[in-house]
Amino acid sequence: MTRHYRCKNLIKQHHFNGFDSGIIRQLPFRIRSDFPALLTHKSGISKDLVELMRPLFQNSVGPVRLSKILRIMHAEHYAGLELQYHDAACNMEKNPGIDSILTRGNTEKIVFPEFSEFSDKGLYNGYVPSPSYLRYIYTSITEKIRPQLNWHMTSLNALYTCLNEYEEIRMQVWAPSKALSHPALPFNALVKSYNLNGYQLPSLFYTDNVSSDRAFLEGVLPNLLDNVRKTSIQKPANSEETSTPEHNSDLPVLTLPDTANISVFSVPEDIDNACQNILNGLETSNCLYVGFDCKWIARNRGQLVLLGYRFR
Repeated sequence: MTRHYRCKNLIKQHHFNGFDSGIIRQLPFRIRSDFPALLTHKSGISKDLVELMRPLFQNSVGPVRLSKILRIMHAEHYAGLELQYHDAACNMEKNPGIDSILTRGNTEKIVFPEFSEFSDKGLYNGYVPSPSYLRYIYTSITEKIRPQLNWHMTSLNALYTCLNEYEEIRMQVWAPSKALSHPALPFNALVKSYNLNGYQLPSLFYTDNVSSDRAFLEGVLPNLLDNVRKTSIQKPANSEETSTPEHNSDLPVLTLPDTANISVFSVPEDIDNACQNILNGLETSNCLYVGFDCKWIARNRGQLVLLGYRFR
């Protein structure tokens, strides 16, 4: 149904497809879905391969590797057909049928044509899609379903990002909520990958929500408990009471140096002046370290509520 036919008339040759896209679009969805291929301007690939591309691309099998895999599978299929052909030829030569005996006689040897070459376009025509073509198919499908993807992305409210000591992203998970059950499976896969490759599991983990993430991280990374002495901290009974050293254990108290100044601005002019002071510091110093952070309310169209600058 998806073949391209060519008429070999010596006077006038004709080319035509074994399908009509206009007719296919008029068919009901249940019948239209049985069309076996996804066609482009000059070529096409099987729908089974199209459905396989997405999970492969999402699991480190890109278009280059997929093209090589298809070539290997196609070559193995070609070799199997050639073996079947030679086996059938040998069997017919040793045990000729009655029609062969009557037409050729007992003494005449049967001559079989050579099996087609892999790249012979007139016979076997072993075609393997290139990496560029596979990439084009995948990106085209993604663009077609992008409205649906964007709609589903709006339901994701949390993004978990795990970095290594070189600040390289090792894991990133979009999740519909902040529940730690969502990154559990990727964390287990990350630990499995470390173990398979003989890497040392992380011994330190930095998070911005220690009280909530501690139990989860110790569960997926048990080596975080090695050589660790847990210290219980007693919080003040009154939540508004300021925590003092006597409320805690023997943990050291964090104190800011005398050179550190904290300034809070809420007026735009004051904020601009503070930023200008930072820029003026570039004129007198060749090296200036600036840290930036911001907080916003997602449900309020991403309106910023806090900007933080740290510099020295």
